[in-house]
Amino acid sequence: MTFCRKFSRIKGSIIPERCSTDRHETHQAGKSDCRGPTHDRTGVRLGQRVSPVQCAGSVGIHVFATPAESAIIADDTADPMTIAVDLMPQAEHGTNSPVWLFTTSETIANRVMERVPAVGDEMPNAEVFHAAWRDYGETILCHSREEVVEVSDRYASEHLQMFATDLAWWKRNLNNDGSLFLGEGSTVTHGDKCSGTNHILPTMRAGRCSGGLNVHKFMKVLTYQEISEEANAVFSAVWSRISRVEGMERHARASDRRLRKYFPQKDWGFDVYAQKHH
Repeated sequence: MTFCRKFSRIKGSIIPERCSTDRHETHQAGKSDCRGPTHDRTGVRLGQRVSPVQCAGSVGIHVFATPAESAIIADDTADPMTIAVDLMPQAEHGTNSPVWLFTTSETIANRVMERVPAVGDEMPNAEVFHAAWRDYGETILCHSREEVVEVSDRYASEHLQMFATDLAWWKRNLNNDGSLFLGEGSTVTHGDKCSGTNHILPTMRAGRCSGGLNVHKFMKVLTYQEISEEANAVFSAVWSRISRVEGMERHARASDRRLRKYFPQKDWGFDVYAQKHH
């Protein structure tokens, strides 16, 4: 159980005594693995299980899979029963899958807490949900929607549902989540099964710096530049001075060489090194 009568205040958020905003740190590692034949450099034997961390560098790793996560943001207009039902699906993945409720309404929080046990009992594998809810579930009561955004972005949930008014405001202000489900009509199940968005999503707060699986994960970006003699009047002149300000003389001289070679008669108005040996 997560939401209780005795509260602690952490950075302005009211959370249960037993809960931690760093709950992510205690999640067990996922069961993802890769298999490969013997390789001289890695020493992986045929059929040997290795973790994604071991595979990274030799095999393209798009995400380190960990237990599924789901969070719901709710204001005082939300339906407690629908919230209670929607807290169930991700916990169905396993006993270590966390589900979270972030709300500005203590009334909604209490009503959801009252309904969750009974809704869980109706599940075919009730013990799985109850274990996940008991050990990893959290309900966090916030003072304002701005604080909800702060808390939600800190958790960076794999799935984030919105049960609140002014959805455009939430969409503009929320920054860290694997996939956002706007409004009561949208549920995590839609994203997982049929709405079209990829449901291979970042967990363990990776949503703070990464998004879901997409075509860009399978692309290697190569950049290039080609700077003409004329353009060096701008680029080398700028980089020569910046390099010296940074104390990087060798960088500066690479630019100076081009300024001297391409524009031998020009007075630059700043020091441009002239190579002593030609």
